[in-house]
Amino acid sequence: MTFAGRLVAFFLAAALGPLFLAGLVALFSASAGLGEGNDRLLLSQAEHRAGEILHYVDDKKDLLLLVSQSPFLGEALERFSVAFGRYGPESAEYGELDGSLRPYLENVRDNGGFYDFFLVSAAGDIVFSVAREADFGTNLDSGPYRDSSLALACREARTMMSTELSDFRFYPPSDAYAAFFAVPVLRNGRLLGTVAGQLSTDELFSLIDYNNLGHTGEVVLARKEGDALLVLNPLRHDKNAAFSRKIPLQDSTDLPIFKAVHGETGVSGRQIDYRAKEVAAAWTYLPGLDWGLVVKIDLDEAYLTVRQLRIRFLLLGLATAAVVVLMAVFLARSFAGPVNALTATVLDLGRGEYGRRVVLKVGGELGLLTSGINRMASSLQENAERNARREWLRTGQAELDRRLRADLGMGELGGQVLSFLAERLGARVGALYVMDRYGTLELAACFGCEKEYPPPPRFGPGEGLVGQVGRTGRSLVLPAPTGDLVRISSGLGAGAPALLVVEPLAYKDTVHGVVVLGFFGNFEDAGQELLAQAAESIAIAIGLASSRGRPQRDLAAGREKEQ
Repeated sequence: MTFAGRLVAFFLAAALGPLFLAGLVALFSASAGLGEGNDRLLLSQAEHRAGEILHYVDDKKDLLLLVSQSPFLGEALERFSVAFGRYGPESAEYGELDGSLRPYLENVRDNGGFYDFFLVSAAGDIVFSVAREADFGTNLDSGPYRDSSLALACREARTMMSTELSDFRFYPPSDAYAAFFAVPVLRNGRLLGTVAGQLSTDELFSLIDYNNLGHTGEVVLARKEGDALLVLNPLRHDKNAAFSRKIPLQDSTDLPIFKAVHGETGVSGRQIDYRAKEVAAAWTYLPGLDWGLVVKIDLDEAYLTVRQLRIRFLLLGLATAAVVVLMAVFLARSFAGPVNALTATVLDLGRGEYGRRVVLKVGGELGLLTSGINRMASSLQENAERNARREWLRTGQAELDRRLRADLGMGELGGQVLSFLAERLGARVGALYVMDRYGTLELAACFGCEKEYPPPPRFGPGEGLVGQVGRTGRSLVLPAPTGDLVRISSGLGAGAPALLVVEPLAYKDTVHGVVVLGFFGNFEDAGQELLAQAAESIAIAIGLASSRGRPQRDLAAGREKEQ
């Protein structure tokens, strides 16, 4: 071999040997980092979805328990039981009672998100139903639906004197699968009957989405039923799986869903699913429901980034080999730095540090790889920010719902609303106005207002900014409002906030009030979205608080009539 050949061979060995080893180490490190990142993401998705389902069930349970403890509902149950037993459900007396109390009970169903809401007497008669399906008027102890989930839940609640939740099973009156919460209603230690709320599968299934799960990701809910696992939700790859697809226990011991149903939580980068496909999967158990949940994604898609990374490293190696004879020394000294930077960035991305970027001024395949990784990092960061914003909005709405859950007077309600908005949005001053039946907006609560310049106590229809917003139902944002404008028509009295927001509180196109908020800084888009999202819940709470007096008057009138 000539000297030139030996020199070329030396350069090839000296340059490509270390480069090959460095690339191999970086590739395996990046693959391991991305694999661990995928596992963490899947487990996080599984735990998040399980938490949403458990939170959904707990919210229904808490609401029904709160309603059952209301003196008004206890009296309503007692009156319905008397009217049902004495006159029958088709009588004029029953109809008059139904007409006076139905709006309140429909509100209970709608606010709780139930499909139907029942009042069941101590004798087991369904004396009231919002939906009035075939089960209305039947006896749950001796009638045609005595073996239904509703009957079992009500009997268990009466026997155990506790809140009971049935399994999702087929319910003939609704011609659908349903579950039921049942709570005993007591007065002075005496059982008046039970209240029950019907949960539909549609609302449960709406909690299951495929965000961040690509094209093949899937969420599976299942419970043990006999000698098989019963799938509870429609699957991405089997739309008709809900309550029909069964996996025999003897064939499922190695499946993630088997482990989840039996109380395990875990994650694996390589599993076999019910389709005999290799998947990356995470699983967890839902206590209280005795369900298992699996989040999975096909292995081909889960490790697509790793395969692309391998291809890019291979292309980079081939391109380097073509010019190594002339630039071996240069490449040996310059290639290690970019590879290390790429490797470090990919590993950081695998650990969830999505703010990292590769800063390299290079061209060719290495530049393409850098741009690709940076684009991937930007996409991951945007997804993380969207998820954080969505979680902030969800927790904010949940916190507001928690604060408004109690039976509050209008003043207490206004205080809770303004306190929440001040904490969540950073408002420095605020006022809540409630609209009466004549369209006048009355001041219900104030937060951070100056004593020297209290907000106006009321606004007539169309009067000032508050009146205009109450009449039009459209929000108003005023940057840098003048002191006179605030004092005269903003509803905040004196002061000079940097930004003024006037938001209508409407539900089903009906304005129930107006909230006015003043900010000394910027009002972010997320804050505007939360305020618009919360406005409906606040409007509902105002409507309920305003209507509580009316049912009491109806009950009083009913007593006089009975006497």
